[in-house]
Amino acid sequence: MFTTLIKSGGFEVYDFILGHIFIILPAFILSGAIGSLVNKFKILKYMGPQANKGVAYTLSSLVGICLSVCACGIVPLFTGIYGTASSIGPSITFLFSGPAINITAIVLTFLLLGTTMGFVRLGVTFFGGILIGLVFSFIFKKDETLAYTGKPVGDNDRKGWQTFAIFLFLFTLVFIPAVDLFSNPVKWTLYGLNFIIIGVLAKMFLKNEEIKEWYKKTVHFASKIALPMVLGVFMIGVLRVFATETDIIFYVQGNSWTANFIASVAAAIMYFGSCVSVPFVAGLMTLGLSEGPALTLLLAGPAVSLPTFLAVRKVMGWKKSLVYIILVIVFSMVAGKLYGDYVG
Repeated sequence: MFTTLIKSGGFEVYDFILGHIFIILPAFILSGAIGSLVNKFKILKYMGPQANKGVAYTLSSLVGICLSVCACGIVPLFTGIYGTASSIGPSITFLFSGPAINITAIVLTFLLLGTTMGFVRLGVTFFGGILIGLVFSFIFKKDETLAYTGKPVGDNDRKGWQTFAIFLFLFTLVFIPAVDLFSNPVKWTLYGLNFIIIGVLAKMFLKNEEIKEWYKKTVHFASKIALPMVLGVFMIGVLRVFATETDIIFYVQGNSWTANFIASVAAAIMYFGSCVSVPFVAGLMTLGLSEGPALTLLLAGPAVSLPTFLAVRKVMGWKKSLVYIILVIVFSMVAGKLYGDYVG
């Protein structure tokens, strides 16, 4: 039995790498570019209470794209901005949306779970983060921070359109193979042209130090994400064998409130890295996991876990941390139920 489990996990990893390497590598390159070329702290200062509320909440829900990290990287940033660089509502929005909306996780969602699930996850994460932040802010209105204490951050010498051009082709490089819109000859021709154009733009617009930093960040993100992702895929292979011997999937089959509640609570207890959760959920769906509970797992998993709870408790205290967990569980459960009933 043990040998069978190991072989199943190994074959799952082999198939995953063989089928997705040309999307995963560009996603790491894009993450490295975001980490090295985007001035994150300048963005974060617009999340403060002195900023327009619409801007603060919108940016808080989207800034995870520019950070390209999972919960383990978002929580330290959250602890730095909570109560100082941001008002309480946008801080919570950032804590919920940041891990799930990172670019690698979104690309994997499109790739492994389909275009519909990809767009739904992206949209529900964005609006859900804002909703949870607003509700949290209303509950703890008296604790809103009144002033931003961050320091101004300077810009580099690049013009805005130059940075935009680089990222435009980076995003295109990632999404061309992930979204099934072209025939294979057209798809891979565009893929190759994008690589060439990115290289030319980098040589034209970036300093050598910036290119080196881009490379370092790419290697850093790959080393942080690749191993957990491979382990997650390996566990799916193991789970395929295990699930045939048990009825574990029975509890999250169908789109009942119970199935979505179990998925949401399970995600809140266990640790689901934002990138690991996608192949994990994709594997569970092949075993019978319904689309509603699948979305529930994708929403709640990256946003909450026991390690996340213990970390934010030190910053917000028990009461606020429990309220945050409850809001995430309830929202994820409702979103999953509605998706399963009306879309999935």
